[in-house]
Amino acid sequence: MTMELAVRYELDRDGWWVASVPTIPGCHTQGRTLPQARGRIRECLALYMPKAEADAARFIDEISLPPQISEAFRKISEYGIHHGVDVEILLDSQPS
Repeated sequence: MTMELAVRYELDRDGWWVASVPTIPGCHTQGRTLPQARGRIRECLALYMPKAEADAARFIDEISLPPQISEAFRKISEYGIHHGVDVEILLDSQPS
């Protein structure tokens, strides 16, 4: 049976993605991109259990976005925006 683990991802103020497994104290890492942080958290997990189990674990990703990005995604889904140019304009219009 494959183990399922919640993994939290948060963007820090320096632009790094911090990944952690809340059910395993001390199991956390970071990466410049989400895929990099995801790969590194799997490597970190292998320090807490056999590598084969860590490699087979199914992650339930919990991504916490900064408020302005969350708001932009809310507007995108609310208005049904599908084109990349419209999304760029919407994101650029957010207060900094």
